[in-house]
Amino acid sequence: MCGSEGRGGGAARSPVDRGDSALEGGRAEEALEAYDEAVRLDPKSSAGHAGRSAALLMLDRSEEALAAYKEAARLDPENPDVHEGRAMMLALAGRHEEALA
Repeated sequence: MCGSEGRGGGAARSPVDRGDSALEGGRAEEALEAYDEAVRLDPKSSAGHAGRSAALLMLDRSEEALAAYKEAARLDPENPDVHEGRAMMLALAGRHEEALA
C-alpha cells in the first residue's frame, strides 16, 4: 500500500510491509507500531512516514497525519502518491484550498 521496501521471498518482512498488511486489515494501531519502527530504523523512509500518516488518519489523529504526510513529501518530493494522499486527507478534513496547493 504505502511502500515496497523489503518485498521479496524472504521470511523476514520489513516494518513497512507489516504496516501495509495491518492497515489493509483495518488494524490501525498495529500498522502505526510497524510504521513507527520503520521510521526509527530509517528516519528518511518516505514510505514509513506515508504509512504513519495513513494509520494516524484511521485513528482520527488528523493533525499528526498531516505532519507525517508533510515529512514524507519533504523526503520524496517527486512521489505523486504522497501528494495525492495528503490532498485527499486535507479534502476530507474540509481544507479544500490547502488540498489544491
